[in-house]
Amino acid sequence: MNKKTLDINKIFGSRVKEARINKGFSQEKFAEMLGIGVSTLSKIECAKSYPTPDTMNKIINTLEIEPYLLFIDNNHIDSEKMYKSLMAKLKDLKTNEIKLKIAYDFLMQLK
Repeated sequence: MNKKTLDINKIFGSRVKEARINKGFSQEKFAEMLGIGVSTLSKIECAKSYPTPDTMNKIINTLEIEPYLLFIDNNHIDSEKMYKSLMAKLKDLKTNEIKLKIAYDFLMQLK
């Protein structure tokens, strides 16, 4: 059996880049907000460097993201499987008004 090795730097870097873009920050603006150079940010996003704990904390706070989300690799899940999984979860929410409202509020914030 051939087990795929996860590269945590690649996952982290791509998730930071994805979250930065979703927030509408250019590399220049985001690097400035973090107090680091653009080349340093580029190296983090390209998995050529890993941030210091202080910089990682600034990334998390600036992106307003749960830390674990920066370490999840969803690239191996195909779109159809993601859609079916979401639809099943939404169907389950129909009977729980509080959870349904939370999901609704969250989804309505997506651009």
